[in-house]
Amino acid sequence: MPSIRIDSREVVATGWSGVREAMLVPIGTAVPGASIDSPGTVVASRPRRWMRAAIRVARDAAIGLLLLTSVPVAVVGVSRGSAWSNTADLRERLVAADRWRPFMARTDQSITPLQAGRAFHTLESPANNKDFPEQEAVGRGEQPWMQHPLPANAFAALRNPGYDGPVASRIIEATRGHFSAVEMTYLRAVAEAPLWHEFDRLASASRVDLIGGQFVLPFKDDALLLRMPYRRFADTKSLAYAGVSRAAYFLATGQPLQAEAALRSIVSFGFVFIDNGTSAIEAMVGRVIVGIGIDGLHQLYTVTGNTEGVARTAATSRSTQPVQASSRARLDMDDRRGQLLDNVANPQLPRTLRYESLRALSFTTCGSVQEMLLGPSAEVRAAFDRAQRTLSRYPSERALIELMYEATNRPLPEMMSSRQSSRLIVGAAAVAGTVLNNPRIEACTRVALALGQ
Repeated sequence: MPSIRIDSREVVATGWSGVREAMLVPIGTAVPGASIDSPGTVVASRPRRWMRAAIRVARDAAIGLLLLTSVPVAVVGVSRGSAWSNTADLRERLVAADRWRPFMARTDQSITPLQAGRAFHTLESPANNKDFPEQEAVGRGEQPWMQHPLPANAFAALRNPGYDGPVASRIIEATRGHFSAVEMTYLRAVAEAPLWHEFDRLASASRVDLIGGQFVLPFKDDALLLRMPYRRFADTKSLAYAGVSRAAYFLATGQPLQAEAALRSIVSFGFVFIDNGTSAIEAMVGRVIVGIGIDGLHQLYTVTGNTEGVARTAATSRSTQPVQASSRARLDMDDRRGQLLDNVANPQLPRTLRYESLRALSFTTCGSVQEMLLGPSAEVRAAFDRAQRTLSRYPSERALIELMYEATNRPLPEMMSSRQSSRLIVGAAAVAGTVLNNPRIEACTRVALALGQ
């Protein structure tokens, strides 16, 4: 049983933690040795005791919440000073690729952007992502170079790891020699695959709605940007490599004009990603594919004696270097944000890089305690509003920009540091975010931890 101490000023019950403040009562006619319930003891009313207990609980809860909230605030505050910046030369390489636009396929204005987008969708493998349902792909054709492996003795001197077919950089030059019956059968199967109808259709479109052609719109209410599936770019590059084999078949069978048209389709296929993509990786892959097509044309012009074509498609020393995904350097957060805002508003910048900057801009709102608690700043909101008006062209792209803006407004399970301490920090942020009904607290904590490791 708890003991009772009584003096001339108060009665204090001890023995239960937290009772002291709740059980302070004034003494009127209390006498030594009297119990708490003895006649003459003035006991605080029951409502008053409950009120004091409630105040204590509320105070303790507020202190606990403050401590929990201070954890993500500290994490974001510490990460506020700088951020990684992509300083690679991708933009320069994309601009340099413009010299090869004259080698694109002839444009067919009758093909709508959505038709072109759906044509591409039939060329790639399905993502099977339940968060982003896809359009039904009608007539997805077989890819002979994927479904039917080459015999070991076919194109023995022209094989390359990573692609089960003749290497694209030498196959057209090899037409000067002699292909075996097995090799010609393979080249014919590649060249006559039905999927090239959709490939050429896509290559001749002036604009392509890549997102609308692939995904069911509108996006689901709970769709998260980080769960949006990436394209299978290994398959995409295989299409380009196979396209060079297609051209080699035409040349080997005495059809040089068809060979040139097939290679021009590859060049256009690369520019589809540069001009219509929405990320830096799409721009990089597009640049690689353009190079595959140009290299094929250079081989063709060399074999056919087209000296002008050889000169125009000659690779510079710089264009032969592999495209670098990034060259990372630390930038002050304010400088980084200023750079991104300028990129988003710059109509001279390739569209893919403007979209990439917009995506990164959304995550910079987790570099500020104020924006973590109150949401994106006015300048960020203005940048997204302007992008909706001037950058997006189709409902699908406007929907994507909305996903980008909302990227940090909900927790992002995919963003998690591998450190055990980070899991404890995220747990505190999750509790604080739930109590305050502000999911940005957890989301931004995850971003700050993931980007800071």
